[in-house]
Amino acid sequence: MIPIARLLNVTLHYFAFVVAVNWTSVLQLVLFLSVNVLIIASAAAGEAGAFLFTLTLTISCAYRYSVTRVALQTTLDNAIGLVAFDVVLGLLLSGVFDRTYEILV
Repeated sequence: MIPIARLLNVTLHYFAFVVAVNWTSVLQLVLFLSVNVLIIASAAAGEAGAFLFTLTLTISCAYRYSVTRVALQTTLDNAIGLVAFDVVLGLLLSGVFDRTYEILV
């Protein structure tokens, strides 16, 4: 991520960004955990669960965008790009780990 910070010329605020993202990840984790508990407990099964998960992901991305923009003191384009990169990378890694787990088990 440091090479990307250099490319976007936001290295001055990078440390504050890392600290802010790490602490706000806890709040996002609690939000996703709550939604997953509801889905597993069948209180929100099927389409309702999918909608709730999508809503949670949208709220999480908006929150991450806000934190990224403020912490890095960067432009709208840079903040959206960084959040999109983070989401895509997270989904790709999750898929890789899920498939690896299926192969090993």
